[in-house]
Amino acid sequence: MNTSLPDDPNELLTERELAAKLKASHRSVVSWRIQGRLPYLRTGRLVRYCWGDVVQHLRRTAPKHGGAR
Repeated sequence: MNTSLPDDPNELLTERELAAKLKASHRSVVSWRIQGRLPYLRTGRLVRYCWGDVVQHLRRTAPKHGGAR
């Protein structure tokens, strides 16, 4: 069984698959979705995340590190 997660930016991921790729808990992914912090697709009860959209969103909204202390 192949358990590797997709690198295709158009691949749709479940919440558990996204959590694994982000090295976060499933609970965190659900919380971020509810808070509006992650883009997602919903069809009925199914929730999916487009990997490319998530990466783009995180790059756009992530705090910038560096600079003077």
